[in-house]
Amino acid sequence: MPPINKNLIPLLLFILSYVLIQLFHYDMTVFIYIVSSLLFFTLVWQWIKWSSRENEWRRLTAIPLIQLTNVQLHQLLKEVFRRQGYQVEENQGIAAFILMKRKKKTSVFIHHSEVTSPTIQQLINFNQNKNLTNSVLVSIEGFSLSTKKLAKANRITLINTEILQALTEHLNQSRLFFRPATKKQQHSNSSQSIDS
Repeated sequence: MPPINKNLIPLLLFILSYVLIQLFHYDMTVFIYIVSSLLFFTLVWQWIKWSSRENEWRRLTAIPLIQLTNVQLHQLLKEVFRRQGYQVEENQGIAAFILMKRKKKTSVFIHHSEVTSPTIQQLINFNQNKNLTNSVLVSIEGFSLSTKKLAKANRITLINTEILQALTEHLNQSRLFFRPATKKQQHSNSSQSIDS
């Protein structure tokens, strides 16, 4: 189902409010039935969305980080930031996505190989073109000492395997209905990742 244009939401809410007001004046029984049905289906829809995201989160966090595919790592990082209160916007440039929180924007880059100084310079140039002052660089391979110094001088937060693992564990423990993955689930997910 394609997403609804945000500009149409106020119009749709106005139409819905108008129809409900007319129903209220026409027949109270019908009005109560319609409102109850809307609330019920809204709750069911939200529960399905929440349950689907929880299942996907549980599946991704059960896979060892080093065995995540590029797509899986991208999905995991988006959910990590969402659970920290960020709004995540997909980006078409070299950044994986843009984070928004309290009107501040942060670019997020995912690098799947060794990070070098030219890589950092690319990120700096991207931020300058987009008027961004903060960015996050994620790399499973880790970072060299020179890369760390250059990143720190340019307000680039570095996230390696250990930091990402700590983040996911913290978010796991704080989420509702937390159930640790069993060894059987971890082994199954690990096998699937290797096969893919």
